[in-house]
Order: sequence, then structure tokens, then C-alpha cells
Amino acid sequence: MANLTKSKHLSLVDMGSAADLHCPRCNADLLHHFRVTVFYRSEDDDSVVRTRVTGSTVAVDVAESRDAGNPSARRDGMAIEFYCEGCGGGKPDDLIELTIAQHKGSTEIGWRFTPKPPS
Repeated sequence: MANLTKSKHLSLVDMGSAADLHCPRCNADLLHHFRVTVFYRSEDDDSVVRTRVTGSTVAVDVAESRDAGNPSARRDGMAIEFYCEGCGGGKPDDLIELTIAQHKGSTEIGWRFTPKPPS
């Protein structure tokens, strides 16, 4: 029997080897990932090393921690950008990010996105 985990914006069905992500805006299973950003930050450092992978392109820079977009307020983090066929066409305002952050010994997972206004 499958294990089902649900939250307001994250729904996973564990079938032993894979789980489907659903869009946190419209609940469609039509998400396409296209960019991964990894943030390396020593605890409470003023700067963060940000590595972005988009297709075959890799970009690395050093940014001020407060402006880097790191999902972790204090340590390392990661963001995977998606667009959804169900509710967005991939424009910057429609992007959805699945975030993973380290915070005080815990690993936090969440979504960053702009909700669509009600139709």
C-alpha cells in the first residue's frame, strides 16, 4: 500500500521509487523543471556562493546573502524552478520554486510562488 503525505501545498504518493509533485497553485501534475540553483553559505556569512544550472549552462557567482535568494536564512539551500502547463506559461511571474533549506540542524522543504488571483 502506498504511503500518502499531504500538506497545504505538497502532496506526495510514495510508490517505493518515485513520487509525483503537484503544482501548489492549481494542483496539476504538469510541472516542468528547468533550472537548479544551489547556495553554499557558511553559517551566518555575509556572502553566499550561488551556482545556477540551466540546461548545459552553469553560472557561479558570489552574492550578498540578504539579496541572493537563498531559501535558508543562515546556511546552505537549493531551489528548483518549475513552470506549470496547467496555470502558467513559464513567464517570470508564473515561476514556481521548490526549495530545500538547512536551518538549525533541520532540513526544510517548501514552495515559493506567486498565487494566481481567483478567476
